[in-house]
Amino acid sequence: MGWEDDIEPLSRLSHPLCVFCSSKHTQKELLNWQMDHLKEIDPKHFPLVLRYFFRYVENNFNTLKEILHDQIKNQDKKNNP
Repeated sequence: MGWEDDIEPLSRLSHPLCVFCSSKHTQKELLNWQMDHLKEIDPKHFPLVLRYFFRYVENNFNTLKEILHDQIKNQDKKNNP
């Protein structure tokens, strides 16, 4: 339940091998699994799960913000050549 270097990899699509199934998963898949099994996770790991969830959501918001900014910028260029 930890990142390779204990720092969240915003640009990485996969996580090290899963300790349960020995295959790679995306951050979203791992977070979904963790949230689905939250009752079974040791309570001492809750801060990690919440931190990873927050970082994942924050990264997606930043990505959407950049996309929106680029679209607005491109629209302004089209309207004001």
